[in-house]
Amino acid sequence: MWVWPELISNPNDPTVQYMVMDTEGLGSLEEGEQTDTKIFLMAMLLSSYFIYNSVGSIDEKAVQNLSLIINLSKLLQKGN
Repeated sequence: MWVWPELISNPNDPTVQYMVMDTEGLGSLEEGEQTDTKIFLMAMLLSSYFIYNSVGSIDEKAVQNLSLIINLSKLLQKGN
């Protein structure tokens, strides 16, 4: 996990600040699927906005990963 060391101010609203966080993707070569999912879920819980970045074209695996993201976000929304 990587976090930008400084908060970024919103030029339109000085009361809002942003923190940039980057995590390894799903399907890591070094860790198992459970570890990837835990890191991913923790990042989602800490985030107000989430950007999903995919390398290459969108294939079946990418669609499955997006489905996982959507289902996790639905579960998180129900908890609020």
